Amino acid sequence: MALIKTGSIVADISGKVGDNIYSRNASGPYVKAFAAPTITPSTYTAAAQQALADANAAWAALSDVEYNNWVHFSAQYPRRTFHNGYQKIDPRALFISCYINQVYCGITPGPQPIPPGNPLITRLYFDATLSNQFNVGAIGGTGSTDYYILYYASFPASAATRSINTNPLYFFYSLFWSGSGYYNLKTQYIARCGGALPAADERVFLKARVIHKFSGLELGELVENSLGYSAAGPFQLGYPTIGPSVTPSLASFAMPINPTGNGTITSLWIYHNSAGGNLQFAVYDSLAGIPNARLYASGNVAAASGPGWQQHILSSPVSISNGVTYFIAADFETSSNVYFIGSGPVRYYNTASGYSLPDPYVYNGSGAAQYSFYAEGTYS
Repeated sequence: MALIKTGSIVADISGKVGDNIYSRNASGPYVKAFAAPTITPSTYTAAAQQALADANAAWAALSDVEYNNWVHFSAQYPRRTFHNGYQKIDPRALFISCYINQVYCGITPGPQPIPPGNPLITRLYFDATLSNQFNVGAIGGTGSTDYYILYYASFPASAATRSINTNPLYFFYSLFWSGSGYYNLKTQYIARCGGALPAADERVFLKARVIHKFSGLELGELVENSLGYSAAGPFQLGYPTIGPSVTPSLASFAMPINPTGNGTITSLWIYHNSAGGNLQFAVYDSLAGIPNARLYASGNVAAASGPGWQQHILSSPVSISNGVTYFIAADFETSSNVYFIGSGPVRYYNTASGYSLPDPYVYNGSGAAQYSFYAEGTYS
């Protein structure tokens, strides 16, 4: 850096000229050589930059006829907003969005817009009430292989990163979407990004988008979730909330839980309004996402009068591992009202006569619902 002496012709100078930068500090005007940034982009950054560059180049290469087709296409398919309204989108912005979406869905983009052959989804909703997981559902749309879910993630190097707004997200995975389903973001991250979670208290931010793969049209707003390896301390896994709906139950049911650390389950809690009799609790491991071998059985426990929360302290705490799905189960001897919300992960149940929680678990039905039922314990 060198100081500059100004005169009557040049009183001051600032900015960049060629390879030199002109500025001023407490000592007066100075000039220094321009230094290009030396940060090497990650593979995720490079892929995102390349996809955007390819899309821009393809847009510039469109003929007048192709350009007009995209103008009409953008007027026909405005962007759906978070509240299921509509917003006009610039033809170039729509082209670039569809181009990149098609690439991520494994489709080779072309210069012409592709109208969707099947009816588009008319209403899309997401539910992220459980940590590290979300449920996605829709109304409308046909053809299960016409849709993709695109996953995006950020990979902060420090636990100091606490906001998704200060950390860029990059595409890292896609899969077919069958019209509705339950997806564990944590499992996808482990499977696709090295098989390990970040260090304790670090965070991975994730988003998901539903795409009609042939047209490249985005059918839903971005949905965010965060994923991290939990530090040592107490946890509650399940649905520790009094559900808005109630139903009488004579069925056993098993509800999934997904720990984000290693630890032990020490008690189970359920909210019910029992008509008396006994109640049984159990904990199961899983096989292919289905309750399997029994890890704990309570035997008969007197059902408390309600409505209210009933706690069962495990006689033998159950060890759990990070990234593994477990199921907590309950069965009432007599018809009792249980509380739930009709969305979330798939739970399994058995409506057959009998009162038991066998090993392995036996079920004759399933569906998306969360009972007011959760496990309590401590991460180590």
